[in-house]
Amino acid sequence: MYTSMCEGDMDLVHEVWEGAFGVAFMEQVDKGCVIDAATHDAKTREEWWYPSYIEDVCPGLPDWQALNACAEMFATPDSGGKGRFLGGPVDWLKGDQERVEGLEMDFIVENAGTAGALWAALEAASANQEPIVLFNWTPNFIEAMYDGKFIEFPEFADECRTDPEWGMNPETTHDCGNPKDGYLKIGVWEGFPAKWPNAYAAVQKMNFTNLDIAQLAMYVDIDGMEPEDASALWLAENCARWTGWTGADESVCPEAPAAPEVDLTPGEGVELTMCRANWASGYIQAEIVRQILQQAGFGVSDPSVIELGPSNAYTAMAEGSCDFWANSWYPGHFSWFENQLPDGSLVGDYVEAVPGLFQDSGVQGFLVTKTWAEDNNVSTIDQINRDESLWSQLDSDGNGKAEILGCPESWTCDDIIENQIAFGNGTEPWDNFEETKAGYDGLFAEMVNRVNAGEPGILYTWSPASYLTVLVPGENVLWLSVEAVLDGSNPLGKEGGENHQQEQGFTAFGADMCTQPCQLGWSAADIQVSMRTDRLDENPFLRNLFPLIKPSILDISFLQVDQTDGDGSQAHVVELATGWMADNADHVDAWIAEAAAATG
Repeated sequence: MYTSMCEGDMDLVHEVWEGAFGVAFMEQVDKGCVIDAATHDAKTREEWWYPSYIEDVCPGLPDWQALNACAEMFATPDSGGKGRFLGGPVDWLKGDQERVEGLEMDFIVENAGTAGALWAALEAASANQEPIVLFNWTPNFIEAMYDGKFIEFPEFADECRTDPEWGMNPETTHDCGNPKDGYLKIGVWEGFPAKWPNAYAAVQKMNFTNLDIAQLAMYVDIDGMEPEDASALWLAENCARWTGWTGADESVCPEAPAAPEVDLTPGEGVELTMCRANWASGYIQAEIVRQILQQAGFGVSDPSVIELGPSNAYTAMAEGSCDFWANSWYPGHFSWFENQLPDGSLVGDYVEAVPGLFQDSGVQGFLVTKTWAEDNNVSTIDQINRDESLWSQLDSDGNGKAEILGCPESWTCDDIIENQIAFGNGTEPWDNFEETKAGYDGLFAEMVNRVNAGEPGILYTWSPASYLTVLVPGENVLWLSVEAVLDGSNPLGKEGGENHQQEQGFTAFGADMCTQPCQLGWSAADIQVSMRTDRLDENPFLRNLFPLIKPSILDISFLQVDQTDGDGSQAHVVELATGWMADNADHVDAWIAEAAAATG
């Protein structure tokens, strides 16, 4: 590019990013055939980047050495056991392979063909909370859509790219990061000032901020505008600035282009079959999602007609008898993606998790009778397991095993609890415990009876759920801690049991609600929509809409209490969801409009 400018084949380059093109640009400036005409206020950074959820499984981030220690979790089937870094197109010249070699990292570099391929990989990984590290830059629109951070490599210096003796590896260059506050410049051909003096004067005054560039990127990449329309809109909204650069009269400022017509009912004519979970606390969110899709024009079946536990729901979606539901709890439910269908394919070949709803909101764990735990100085379930005088009090049927009141067999938590019992603290299983599986409302009633009688009991439960308005942590029960969090070792060899791992668990409750030190042993789940991939591909609007649907978790909790106090009918669930839709009409309208604009 800059050689072409020197040869007079190109007159102006409007963005010279220091991190990518600084060296090549300044070489031609030093030769005198290119002029460094202006430097924007905008600061740039181009670097390896990761979504923030990875910090839960890779401690020490964003430090590059912490990333390297976690390299294996970024491995792909084609990376030879090393981590994969997804870089930009090869012709972007980022020096990523040189950095991997210079810092002796356990990574390979795989180059995406386009920027769109980068974002598609990020979207897919984020939907399933899978590890990914990729090339990113600022300013751009990604920072408005995803929470993430740049990797912190050794500090940049110009010598890092040219002098092998500089830096930590004396054998290679590129043993550093990119500039953190890089410049963004405008360069012109050496003959530009003489040939077009007025234009050169205007170029020297041009100055964009990070906000300017992010806004323009949003117009194109989020709002779906054509670059010409995005430019016209910016010119219309910033008339005084650019006329000040050029000396033009403000009468020449364009009017803002008319907003494109957006179809707010893109689902017209599309029929979707919805199922729902067979636990009552999932009914409200399912009905809200259904009504949002109906507002967008979709025909959506009554989810109460197909009510399933996870063990059947994912198979139903894979086989096509149900298109989607809004009751997934990840990461635990990823275990069902490994289920094999009669033809040998897997559920995960047909079904995918979709971002949205409630991230890190599904708190799960074991409740223990508060008075009993305090009277016996109980801190963990492991402590109970070691002390026969304690666990024997939880053996109600006299079979020599203490009972954890768990889950129905068709759910996922029943399998996770069994793996937790086998895992224990990683070296010592809870071998004096067993799980009682039954209908959850029956298990809950049993626990309520024990608590009201001051008798010991341990029950699995979750939030948001109205159950916690009866068994109230800090009042009549406590969350019961564990000594270690279940990892991906799958001690019982259950199908998909690697996905039973609970990441870093949950530790946020104080001594008033949780035995100390508090560690529930369950990660706060992402409660999401799951859907058949082919239906999402047929309806890209849904891919854009679902991540935007984020009701307040407090709203859902209050509605669940109202639901519990009602008559138990589907009509009452519909009524509560309809009320929420009315109260949140502005949010729903905005979600649909944004998704429609992004779909185009």
